Amino acid sequence: MSDSESNQNEPSKRTPVGRLAVPVWIFIVALLLGYRGCIHIDNQGGAFAFDAKVYGPYRSPEELDQLKPIIGDDPTRKGAVAYAQYCAVCHQANGLGAPGIAPQLAQSDWVLAEKPDRLVRLVLHGLQGPIVVSGKPFNGAMVPWAQVLSDQDIAAILSYVRSNSDWGNDAAWVTPEEVKAIREAEASRNKPWTAGELDAFPVN
Repeated sequence: MSDSESNQNEPSKRTPVGRLAVPVWIFIVALLLGYRGCIHIDNQGGAFAFDAKVYGPYRSPEELDQLKPIIGDDPTRKGAVAYAQYCAVCHQANGLGAPGIAPQLAQSDWVLAEKPDRLVRLVLHGLQGPIVVSGKPFNGAMVPWAQVLSDQDIAAILSYVRSNSDWGNDAAWVTPEEVKAIREAEASRNKPWTAGELDAFPVN
């Protein structure tokens, strides 16, 4: 057989080993199923759930809603948030304080006094030196908050602390008007209180 005859018997083109064509509709169905699956998991609060308004350590918008202050007659919700931000670092989240450093607020004779006059003054201008709280001695300092917290903030924090049943406290709330009156009365003060000075103010 001649070369020309051999070439004529060979296929002119080789059949390429190509990829199997997959219909486009299969990709579309797969994408739709994946999308619906993610939506379902998100609605169920699963691993893919995400909300740009929620940051750790909080896990859901509902949890954040529990911390929002209620506009109305109850200041303790706002007070709880402000206490956690400004006070808990020393007095602890449970109000038990730190031995020898920060007095307890739970079942404290200073906190539960009928009149909050001493407590408001202490928060506004701070404290320096020894103090005895519920029979326990402390000797340290408390920073003044007059330039940081408003009358409403201080009233909310003290209302939360004084009426916190989880701590065994059941004293009356403090109003912004009470804080404002004491702030104005002590407007010229520029130094922390001592326990002896505060003892001069009535507690009932």
